[in-house]
Amino acid sequence: LSVDCRVDRLLEVRERLKADGLAVSVNDFVLRAAASALRSVPEANASWTEAGIVRHERVDIAVAVALDEGLVTPVVRGVDTLGLAAIGAAVRDLAARARAGGLAPHEY
Repeated sequence: LSVDCRVDRLLEVRERLKADGLAVSVNDFVLRAAASALRSVPEANASWTEAGIVRHERVDIAVAVALDEGLVTPVVRGVDTLGLAAIGAAVRDLAARARAGGLAPHEY
């Protein structure tokens, strides 16, 4: 599945935020949008278990971090409750600790 998106306005907002001293990435916007969508459509915030479908109360999203050994996917917890700055800070922290080998098992 793929989709083309026009993100001109998003890039404009990102530049304005950057000028105000807030460094956020396009990925941070994507995470926030995905979290909002999962909150709006709780049926999509679910997983399959042997007992059946489990709908999750929290919105937690894994992000891919490239390492020399391959990919690791630390989880940003409660993304739907975070603003762009907090999402960016969480992703930067998790990525840095992943690259340093400092993630705890419950973080991925």
